[in-house]
Order: sequence, then C-alpha cells, then structure tokens
Amino acid sequence: MKRLILETPRLRLCEMDFSDLRSLSAILQDESVMYAYNGAFSDEETAMWLEKQIRRYKEFGFGLWGAFLKDTGEMIGQCGVTM
Repeated sequence: MKRLILETPRLRLCEMDFSDLRSLSAILQDESVMYAYNGAFSDEETAMWLEKQIRRYKEFGFGLWGAFLKDTGEMIGQCGVTM
C-alpha cells in the first residue's frame, strides 16, 4: 500500500510508485497540461521523473505526491514539496 501523506474529503495525496507510471504518463505527456514545463515529457523523461520522486521520498522524506480521487482511485495530478 502506498504511503498516505494527506487526505481530504475528496482526495488522497500519496507517495507514487511504478504502478502509477501509466497514469502519470497520461498527465506528464499531455501538451496542454505541460505547457509550463516547456512541453510534454517523453516515456524516458516520465520514468526518470518518477524515479527522482521515489528517490526523494527515501532520501528526504518528501517529494511530489500523487493526487488521487478517493471515490475512484484515479490519479488526477501531483503536488507536494520541492527543494
């Protein structure tokens, strides 16, 4: 089970793992979502981004977390603490 960080009436913020790669790819590879990041990520960039977050959880105890709808479990974004 993923480590729960924060829960609201509608959302759960959780640490992500590689089971979230497909959902994360749908977000990070969408041009309209990623306009502020200078464009959408490739498959390799998405995997590297997720690896970085997982490494930050282990090294620092924080990173960017997945935002999941409680009623469906769908990942709708990511947010969290960055350096």
